Amino acid sequence: AGSGGVVRVLAGEYDGVRGPVRDVFAQPTYLDVRLSATQRFEQPIPPHHECRVYVIDGAARFSGGAEAAAGADGAHTIEAGTLGIFAKDGEGVRAVAEGDARFLLVSAAPIDEPIARAGPFVMNTREELLEAFADAQAGRI
Repeated sequence: AGSGGVVRVLAGEYDGVRGPVRDVFAQPTYLDVRLSATQRFEQPIPPHHECRVYVIDGAARFSGGAEAAAGADGAHTIEAGTLGIFAKDGEGVRAVAEGDARFLLVSAAPIDEPIARAGPFVMNTREELLEAFADAQAGRI
């Protein structure tokens, strides 16, 4: 992320730096990106991977497979507190900071399993959720 920017790599790889999370089936990338005004960022995303960005501070103009209303240049601005969802087209993600900005980029291969969630639990089925709640109430977890 050039001069003035910082990219912390938690999983995956950025600019030759590999994060500490490795050997995970879904091949995740998790980056914490801080950019100065007008600074650029680019990250390849493998085809068919799910990709999201969550802007924590500031705003940035994103392009590259975004599934949202885009401007004439194919980019759109995502502001703090907003989640951006990108198409699974292998186009990657490009960003330009509109002032100082910080965002999280998370991508991974989809696991194609059902998801059931309630309270603090995420499982595959409603029955598994009920079992987790019963285990919690009985003090087993």
